[in-house]
Amino acid sequence: MKWNTLSVAKLYTQKSRKSRNKIFFGDIPTFKVSAYSLSKSKKVLLYDFYVLSYISTLNLNPQSKGYLGEYWGSVDDVVEHIKDAKDTLIPYMKEDLLSAVFDSICCESRHLIHHFHHFYIEDLSKKYPLVEKLREFLENNRFGRSSAPIKIRLWLLKNNVDGEKFVTEMTKIFSLYKFWDSDYGGRKWSKICRGWLRLFQEKTDTGLFIAIDHIFDLEHNSGCVLDKIERFKICGNCDWVEESLTRKHNAQSINELLPYCSSDMKKLALKAIKMSRSYGLHDYQPN
Repeated sequence: MKWNTLSVAKLYTQKSRKSRNKIFFGDIPTFKVSAYSLSKSKKVLLYDFYVLSYISTLNLNPQSKGYLGEYWGSVDDVVEHIKDAKDTLIPYMKEDLLSAVFDSICCESRHLIHHFHHFYIEDLSKKYPLVEKLREFLENNRFGRSSAPIKIRLWLLKNNVDGEKFVTEMTKIFSLYKFWDSDYGGRKWSKICRGWLRLFQEKTDTGLFIAIDHIFDLEHNSGCVLDKIERFKICGNCDWVEESLTRKHNAQSINELLPYCSSDMKKLALKAIKMSRSYGLHDYQPN
């Protein structure tokens, strides 16, 4: 199909963010409504994610060896509610983080024209044809960071390039760290691209928990990978990410994270912990 700038822009801007993401990332499992409801706070969702990752590992099978639980309602109901929470939260976070980190990579790719010394690379157009075409586009179209994601997504769409191919190519270019000025591109951005690809390609529950956790640990040359994305900022910055990760790291018990969760996740976690009666966890008492 032949694209022109007007038709591409119309197609892109008239779609929802979820529909736009589908253009670049393909089908991502949809999240559904359940006993667990998504919070509007990114910070609360992060705590929900870590608590969910923990309670998903608890032994809730009364027939299994070593089960220490007690009857406190239906075990089957709690298991089903944990599954519903995973089916709701994990696909949502996967799509949201793929979109956010993709846009961050688009923002950083702007520096191909000023801080990447391409003329030192012999036959750049042959080794990295996509990047060479993007660099030429950036030379002829100057724009700021805020408009970079949509401008570059439109360019990719016009050139029939999907998200995975773009990020794969940028991984290679960022890894050529000696050709980048300090504080631009380089190893950290190559690692960010690899993190994006890992999350994009992961299908298993265990793998998704690990890949999402990894995204929150990623940093570029001057801060959190998400700090270029406005919807992740609280009070104008993303300091809450590092603060939350530090709290999680220093926690002696999952109990210490529960006050920061949504009410739905806190209730679910308390039921699961009560039933599993895992050592050191059953002493938590709700306020």
